[in-house]
Amino acid sequence: MDGYRIANFVMQAVCVSLHLLFILGFLRRRQSTPIWRWFVVVTVGLWMLISGRFFESVAYLFLPNNAFYTFAVYWQFVGTTFATYAYLFWNLHLAGLERAAESKALRFGLFSVSAALCLVICTNHHFGLFYKKLVMGEPVVHGPVHTPWIVWVYGMLFVGYVISVVNIIRKGKEKIKRIAVFSMFPLFPAIAALIRSVTGVDELDYTPLVVAISVFCMYLIVFRRNYVNLIPQSMESALKQTESALVVYDPASGAITYKNRAAEVYAEYLPQILQCAGEPGDVREEKFGPATLRIRVSGYGDGASRLITVTDVTSLTEQHSRLEEEIVQRDEAVHELEDTRRNIDAYLEALYQIPDLKEKQALFDGTKDEAVQAFAAMQSNMDHAADDIADCEPLLNETIERSEKTLASVRKAVAKMKEGSV
Repeated sequence: MDGYRIANFVMQAVCVSLHLLFILGFLRRRQSTPIWRWFVVVTVGLWMLISGRFFESVAYLFLPNNAFYTFAVYWQFVGTTFATYAYLFWNLHLAGLERAAESKALRFGLFSVSAALCLVICTNHHFGLFYKKLVMGEPVVHGPVHTPWIVWVYGMLFVGYVISVVNIIRKGKEKIKRIAVFSMFPLFPAIAALIRSVTGVDELDYTPLVVAISVFCMYLIVFRRNYVNLIPQSMESALKQTESALVVYDPASGAITYKNRAAEVYAEYLPQILQCAGEPGDVREEKFGPATLRIRVSGYGDGASRLITVTDVTSLTEQHSRLEEEIVQRDEAVHELEDTRRNIDAYLEALYQIPDLKEKQALFDGTKDEAVQAFAAMQSNMDHAADDIADCEPLLNETIERSEKTLASVRKAVAKMKEGSV
């Protein structure tokens, strides 16, 4: 018996450590998708299951304490409960049943029952509802809640499994292969736990290996091989209608795993577009035929694939060129106005050279005030024109008209003073 326990301890320690490293590595590649989040909950729940088995081995080999042993048993049952709860909603998202997957009533109802069962498990040492007898090294005696727990957990597991199998049958190719690989996740742990529960055979614990194979299959079919449709139907419909082309491809193999309807427009240039795509985060604009395309690269899935977004910016590029031309024209108009101001200043300087300036001060003051007000209005118009180039024509016309009137006033004043009239 000790030999079995030592073998179990070594195998469980390795599996618990590798499973934890897998979770941490997966968390580093964080994605804001419900499929990713539910997968994390499932894998954490399964880690609690195998770590609970590991704690049991620690209790038998190094810490023969019944309190620690019961904690290990409770720990793995809680992990199993929430792993199957998350597995059900994970499969709802995989099948595109977003309405059910996002239903608050359904989530609350299933969570409440699962939490209530976990509460019964964790308080078993007070009431004995889950196990009437749970003593380290002795046969267990099940309580009245043990069977309802099995029905509840295996029921959620079965419903989630059926939902995904039906979805695989209805969509995609390689149906038998996908179903076979997908079935390894729910069936392996379920069969293993059922055999352990019914037969009581507990010498060699093969649960960690079964869970490792199951998690790998689940990761493989969704995040590596895309054996199930990751894009819900409602979201896929929206992506098909978007004007931007979306392409998911693997740079290593060059295989395109997804493209929406807009990408068909660029089918002729798609190989060149993929060659232009760099690392995640790159954004560039390239000309393909008559169109100017903005290519944006993002990471996708586990990081090995790339999500390419292609947007036609031809019209924006043309508008930008026209705006630049208008800016040049407006700058030239500003320079002309500055020349006009210098001419006006020259006229004013000439006025101050006229004899009998005191008698003509009123004329000077009026002309100067008019010029100052005109330049202030013209400066305000130019500032507004610079802020809104598209609608600046009325302001520039007003400025030109104001400058012409001011020049006319100055010339009139100069002419009058040359004649000697005030």
